[in-house]
Amino acid sequence: MRPKQGFEALPSRTMNLFHQCFRLLLSEVVGQGPLDITWSDGISRTSAFFLGGIIGDQQEADRVTCQFGVCHRCHVKRADFLETNLHAPQRTTWAMKKAILEAAEGKYSRGRAVVTWDADGGRHAGTAVKGYDRVRKIVGAHLVQNAFWLLHGFCSYQMCMRDPMHQIDHGVIVFVLRAILWRYVETVENAVPALAGKAVEKLTARLNMVLGKREAFGQVFKGMHDTMMQISKTTRSAFQQIGTNLRQTPKLHSCIRCTDIRHLLLLLPLICHDLFSAEVSEHNAIPGNAYVEDPSREIVMVCIILLKWYHLYRRSDGHDTDDLAELDRLARLFFEKCKEVFPYKNGNDGWIMGTDKVHFMIHAASEIMKWGSLINCSAETVESTHKGWVKEQGANTNQGPSAAKTMMKNSSRKIASMELTQAIAGPVELILSYHFNLKCCFCIFFASFY
Repeated sequence: MRPKQGFEALPSRTMNLFHQCFRLLLSEVVGQGPLDITWSDGISRTSAFFLGGIIGDQQEADRVTCQFGVCHRCHVKRADFLETNLHAPQRTTWAMKKAILEAAEGKYSRGRAVVTWDADGGRHAGTAVKGYDRVRKIVGAHLVQNAFWLLHGFCSYQMCMRDPMHQIDHGVIVFVLRAILWRYVETVENAVPALAGKAVEKLTARLNMVLGKREAFGQVFKGMHDTMMQISKTTRSAFQQIGTNLRQTPKLHSCIRCTDIRHLLLLLPLICHDLFSAEVSEHNAIPGNAYVEDPSREIVMVCIILLKWYHLYRRSDGHDTDDLAELDRLARLFFEKCKEVFPYKNGNDGWIMGTDKVHFMIHAASEIMKWGSLINCSAETVESTHKGWVKEQGANTNQGPSAAKTMMKNSSRKIASMELTQAIAGPVELILSYHFNLKCCFCIFFASFY
């Protein structure tokens, strides 16, 4: 049985395998000049490979950088993810490469090698391999020969473009939902035992009231006709899903779309408004009862700040200098309000809102300056197509896993062919942005020369 920690542990082996595969892939690209490639329309063109950026969520960036649960832009500590006046040094591939190689050679193990590599990049245990976990924690990364070191001038940290779907929708907003419930539990439900568990019930009831069907004047009206907003039935139970255990990392059902999560954010100020005002007033009116305050006003303020930041962040018509300054100001204000309104710690003694995805909001302005509007980097369309064309079709076949794999290949070819055809019809500059196996975080752009 494989150990859970150390050189042979699953995280270490998975990380090493990931970079071994990319090392083989990149070896065909590095140092190559223009190549004659037959495109999907049957025409052979002289093409050159240009390395783009890393588009994805935290997990994909973790694999590329060999680091888990950190900010891939700066050397901030986890405990300082919500600090606004801290100027952490920038991460670079060159510095991390030096640190990993020195640690592997024995810098922290009395000169004895922890990990060695052969000429083909294969990883082997050194004489001090028993100290693998201790050494990698000092360095802050797994001792893996990163495949992207082959690319001269390519920094896997500075090339990171965070996907808004994973970053904000399935990241920041979901943690805000948990923080809201946490605040109500700590300040209202624990102080008034009769209200235990009522926050989840009331928020869910208000959500259904806004979105659910209503009967009036002998007719049945759908909620989405009133709000011009449609949210799936499973999404309406979001507070129930998160409220089952506030101490664990919040995660909603996999069928909940990122669009639904954005709509939840839009409705939060409405459904949180004066949530416990009546109950708290009744409790405070009884002589001898400890004073309790409804925290809804502060919670609504946090939600509105996030809404304003998100609206500015998702603008597709461009950002000027004032927009970027306002984006940075709102992010810092959101951080400070989170520490004030949700002053609770998790098991690692960190702020419950102090996550890597929340911290990345402070880098949004610099990302937009580097890449332009991040709305263009979203993987939502690709993943939705993958779900509809591959996963759902594969589950409906009677031929087992082999049919599902065949459908995946055929669907991938159809999508790639469609994108290539559209790209060829326009200006041939950056022809294709392609995700390996539809889940990979690395992009290759093809430029054609006539």
